[in-house]
Amino acid sequence: MPPALLPQLPLNRSIPNVNMKKPSFLKHSRVLSLVGLQWGVRTSYLLLLLTILYLSLRGSPIMREVWWLPEWLSHWADRYGELRTAVPYCAAGLLCPWLLTRNQARPADRSLPIGHRHLSLSMWAAAFLLALLLLTEGAQLVLPNRVTSLADVGWGTLGIVVGVAASLCLRALAQRRGLVLKSEGL
Repeated sequence: MPPALLPQLPLNRSIPNVNMKKPSFLKHSRVLSLVGLQWGVRTSYLLLLLTILYLSLRGSPIMREVWWLPEWLSHWADRYGELRTAVPYCAAGLLCPWLLTRNQARPADRSLPIGHRHLSLSMWAAAFLLALLLLTEGAQLVLPNRVTSLADVGWGTLGIVVGVAASLCLRALAQRRGLVLKSEGL
């Protein structure tokens, strides 16, 4: 077949069609999924705080007696009694600063890895978790089978610091990748 009879294809096939618009349902489904994600994080955080309160204020420190904990986790928690305080507070510290953000991502327009507002919200989150830790350890003074331990306070504080620091690092990484989560209220 002579070359003149072959159909002529454009050389650059990746030219976008300017007149194409995304269907509106895609935009709304993304917003709804992000809102669902935010409420999922908030619900998970509330359940985590309630779990911390329940496990800290129950009558017995033995985790094997808690029927809904997986067996491997309850054995680990009983074996490492004071270290087990750091784990839930680390998870709470990791989630807490993310609760105070909206899910509307936008391109980063500044070069600072962590804004002062995010750092101040993270410090308030850490202060709240430290107050919860001190409250639960103080309440163990009046519980008959529980003992207040400075080691628990130390491990819990370490968990909070590690969790909040990891959250700030993740936020800085997200900003470097070009996404910034807008802060709510406050």
